[in-house]
Amino acid sequence: MHGNVYEMTADWYDAHFALRSERRDPHNGARPAGRLLVVTRGGSYASLAEEARSANRETIHLNNRHDDVGVRLVLAENGE
Repeated sequence: MHGNVYEMTADWYDAHFALRSERRDPHNGARPAGRLLVVTRGGSYASLAEEARSANRETIHLNNRHDDVGVRLVLAENGE
């Protein structure tokens, strides 16, 4: 899956999040009003090879559209 498109996540961008976050499975929670930058992960077909990894984190403005950014849909085992 790495290298097709960046994956837009549910995390909103906070420049100081790493200093305050949990060490394991950090999540920013609901996006506060006025926060329009979200985190993308991975890389795209246009990325350098070293960027096409799940640990690569970038940001994107919610109002921008790019042909190299997408989302991953997940269906829970119970169908919800």
